[in-house]
Amino acid sequence: MQNKDRVARVEEYREVSARVDLLAERGKMDEAVAVLQEWRAKAGESGDRDYELFFEAEVINYSKPDYGQQIGLLEEALKWAEGEGLVADPHLLRSMETYHSLADKERLDSLLCEASEIIGSADDSHITSLLGDGIMQSFLEAIAKPKSNNDQSIYDYFFENKHRLQLLSLVRLAIHNNYSIRGKVDCHDVFVSPHHIQWYEDGVQFVQGKGRFEGLMGLYQNGRVKFGIANRDMKGGEALGPEAIDFVDVEEMRERSSQSSMPRQTSELDQAIVKMEELLKGRENRESIYQEYFCNNPWVFGAQYRHIQSHQALDDVNIPDFTGVRVRDSARDIIEIKPPFLNMFSEKNMFRAEFNNAWNQAERYLDFAREEREYLRRQKGLIFDNPKCYLLLGYQLSEVQIKELRRKERMNLAITILTYDDVMAMAKSTVTFVKALRP
Repeated sequence: MQNKDRVARVEEYREVSARVDLLAERGKMDEAVAVLQEWRAKAGESGDRDYELFFEAEVINYSKPDYGQQIGLLEEALKWAEGEGLVADPHLLRSMETYHSLADKERLDSLLCEASEIIGSADDSHITSLLGDGIMQSFLEAIAKPKSNNDQSIYDYFFENKHRLQLLSLVRLAIHNNYSIRGKVDCHDVFVSPHHIQWYEDGVQFVQGKGRFEGLMGLYQNGRVKFGIANRDMKGGEALGPEAIDFVDVEEMRERSSQSSMPRQTSELDQAIVKMEELLKGRENRESIYQEYFCNNPWVFGAQYRHIQSHQALDDVNIPDFTGVRVRDSARDIIEIKPPFLNMFSEKNMFRAEFNNAWNQAERYLDFAREEREYLRRQKGLIFDNPKCYLLLGYQLSEVQIKELRRKERMNLAITILTYDDVMAMAKSTVTFVKALRP
């Protein structure tokens, strides 16, 4: 138990410590150190070894910090107090926590500075190998672990991790403000932002739009700017590849959007999207309805066709639903459509005759267009140069069924199977692109 004189002295030591902190805050370091040295001597004369050691640690702290040494002095001070039968002093315990925190900060600063030098001096092509193996995710999770307790409310999670999440938010803000760059395109303000997907060694993908980190996916390649039109309905969480997006040069897209088949008013584009959604929602399954729709709205195929012709006979037997005249070279592709709700899978997700017949039909048309290329050009005036065939069928298929379609598709790379979900995605992506060109 401490005597009254000891209690009074300790109270005075604490007041001196607070006064020294105030001097240091005002930049009066020499005066602060002088006060600490004076009171170190007084504590020693009074037999208060713990505070003598504390003031010695503080002298080091305000002259030339050595947190390892300071922690050692406080450990000795607490051990002395324990040997004297004194209760551990809260002021010394708090100072010990502060020294440990400062030591951790010093070590972390050193490590981060070293890491920054390594990262900063690394070649751009090596950055992903340095940091793209999960170490960045581990670093972020060390700052704040993602919410995993389903019984904990979101707000309790935020409150429990308030300062950690604040730090992550500041990191996000710095990225948001510093790496999304404002520019002008055709006299319009835009933001060009980095993208997490990079497929091309000879180009860089980015996002461009009116806001930061939003808008069209773009590709800068060989000195030209291109923007993406979706070729597939991209499900959330699905791994994407280059085949999912067709990057179109801006000038080519301007030419596509100026075709007579492209409505002049963007409201008409939106109305066409709504019309297809209504047909599908109403489970319309008559092929003739969709043939009429695509005749009126050929642009839904990515605006890549000047126009499409219905039932253009290649000969007396081969009469595809459509042939589309490409904008880029005036050659033709073949488009064969089937109803969206075609019963093409068995209960075990095997192809039924309905699908096989459609696939065989597409192969036959494509083979004829290739083999009889010269005949079609001379006798029919139809140009088929490296033609593709789009086979459109199915809607809201299961993941297993989609995988079966992709497997089948790999058997003939000239045939692209589109579901009605894919065409919807392509149409919406086209509308977004066209609206960007017509602000």
